[in-house]
Amino acid sequence: MSYRDVLMNELNQYVATRIQEIRIAKGMTQEDVAKHLGITRQAYGKYESELTPINLPLLSSVATILDSSLSSFLPPECTYKASIQPSLMVADDITSPYMQDLHTSSQTNYNLLIHLFAQLSSKEQSYILSYMKYKAKNEREETSKHP
Repeated sequence: MSYRDVLMNELNQYVATRIQEIRIAKGMTQEDVAKHLGITRQAYGKYESELTPINLPLLSSVATILDSSLSSFLPPECTYKASIQPSLMVADDITSPYMQDLHTSSQTNYNLLIHLFAQLSSKEQSYILSYMKYKAKNEREETSKHP
């Protein structure tokens, strides 16, 4: 499994858990949220149970339905304190090693991700970039321990 796959799996787990926690805290059922989204409860349940990764436009809709900010579904700032300036250039530097093996559909998702990333507040961008740097640093350390 590639680093990108591991990172995406961990992020998907975190987001799915947060969606469920926030939905329950708001007193809503899966059925309630699914109706607002125009999908079945079963389809919506797959997002919360991590069977289907949620895409950013749908996550944005869920955030609106649950009256929450998009950042409330993302990991908190990591303990790794990098001094970073949130920017697309930094995000591109982190992801560029993984770009050469992307297929066209993945490239489209990447472009959408970068577009949506640009719309986040600088604090939200900082959280995401901090998490990505933290994970990249850990992977480099693990790789150096086990060549």
